[in-house]
Amino acid sequence: MIMKEIGMDYQAIDACPNDHIIYYGQYALENECPQCQISRYRTDKASKKVSRKVLHYILIISRFQRLFRCQSIAQFMDFHAKNRSRDDVLRMPTDGSALNYIEEKWPIFKEEPRNVRLSLAADGVNPFGELRSTYSVWPVFVINNNLPPWMSIKREHTMLAMIVPGI
Repeated sequence: MIMKEIGMDYQAIDACPNDHIIYYGQYALENECPQCQISRYRTDKASKKVSRKVLHYILIISRFQRLFRCQSIAQFMDFHAKNRSRDDVLRMPTDGSALNYIEEKWPIFKEEPRNVRLSLAADGVNPFGELRSTYSVWPVFVINNNLPPWMSIKREHTMLAMIVPGI
């Protein structure tokens, strides 16, 4: 609820307990996983349907809109286009082969330097810090590659996009 109050809305999306699918799009109305046939829900003592596993997706579009509204940040949203490596040395993610592939395959994407280029980073953590605990959670972060490298990795520009529960 606090997140919604500060304009960071999120969606809770049910997921297969064995990580086969998320119940979204074509699977939104399914009650069991088509691969492992495990039920989407478990019943609690009050006979309520409770999702076995829930993925929390934090909407990022409104956060990008805020970046473009902030003049001090918006001026850097085309940094990667103006500061490309000319000597084939990888200095920032946009100098890499992945972005070159995207720009060759979809040249219209390259025409507008403010089109947002993103990287994803994920790593599982044990939130309770106990060695005997097998529970983990996987935060997924989005990194804005349009910004200069010294800005893109700062806490205020790295965006939490999802929280994927582990086992």
